[in-house]
Amino acid sequence: MGKSSGNGKLFFGAVVGGLVGAAAAMLLTPKTGRQMRKEILESLDDARETLRDRSGEMGRFAGNLKEAATEKWIDIRDTATESLKKSKGEGSGAAEVKSGKEWVEIGTKSDPASSD
Repeated sequence: MGKSSGNGKLFFGAVVGGLVGAAAAMLLTPKTGRQMRKEILESLDDARETLRDRSGEMGRFAGNLKEAATEKWIDIRDTATESLKKSKGEGSGAAEVKSGKEWVEIGTKSDPASSD
């Protein structure tokens, strides 16, 4: 996770640095007002396109991350359920595990009337 946040900071710094450098070059180069406005608008269009592309990438990344986390959570839940089932077979007493939206009983609960 640290690597991706470092890449994001690097990208942001490169974009800001590029914009500042482009603005300084345009302001220090002798050009007519019309030429200057045209170049500024072109630079803004380029920046807007870059931002749009980058936000699309981030959206796809977030979707992939959500999917991976959901799959991992399901794997962990299933592993925990199986472990509880195995430990129930080895130990005594009943255990319940929440699987999805319903409670699943693991093992059998002892009936007080039948324990003579």
